[in-house]
Amino acid sequence: MQNKMIRILLVLALVFNFPSIISAASITSYSFRVLNSPDQRQVAFNIAGRQHEMSLEEDKIAQFKSLIEGRIMSIISSDIVEKMLAEEGFGGGAEYDTDSLDIFVEEVNGQVIVIIINKETGERDELVYNPDDWPDLSAF
Repeated sequence: MQNKMIRILLVLALVFNFPSIISAASITSYSFRVLNSPDQRQVAFNIAGRQHEMSLEEDKIAQFKSLIEGRIMSIISSDIVEKMLAEEGFGGGAEYDTDSLDIFVEEVNGQVIVIIINKETGERDELVYNPDDWPDLSAF
């Protein structure tokens, strides 16, 4: 009888501890299946920290140059969108130049075509927008 009682207690202990055994195995897992898990937040925080440390190792002049170019690209993209929404549009087209990109914009049959060429690699990308399909934002 005592042997049977020990077996029952052992089975119950395993059944009640099984979920904690499974969760212990997921502590070192990089799988982000369960949202808001403290373990997964810690992994993401550690990865972000390492990426930040690597970015600090970059040359400060290169970082500044990258920031300036990013700001220039932001101004260029704002200018393109403003002209797309304006009545006069692009007319004869527009050209923009950054340290690493050549950007050409032209309007053909109401569509705005933006051609972006990477100066370093020669990679070319073309974006086509039809501003007539955009919602009217004048009320905002």
